[in-house]
Amino acid sequence: MKSKAHTDRWQEEVLLVKEEMRRVLAFLKWKAVWWTEEGARDLDVRPDIADGIHAYAAKQAAINYALARSFEMRWESASKTQG
Repeated sequence: MKSKAHTDRWQEEVLLVKEEMRRVLAFLKWKAVWWTEEGARDLDVRPDIADGIHAYAAKQAAINYALARSFEMRWESASKTQG
């Protein structure tokens, strides 16, 4: 019985980790889109300031996309070695 309980808990942990990774990837992709949309907004500021804000937003979007891609690749690699 103890062995079955350990197996059940382990399987539940695996499901939780998979769901957490799915949510992390979804959040990073959502945040990248959010930064892209923010960067595309028309701003009532001087052109040089607007350029800086747009550049910052583009950089943040790229960071979030890169993190998502990196995590996906690592997750796929880890999943292949496990299964």
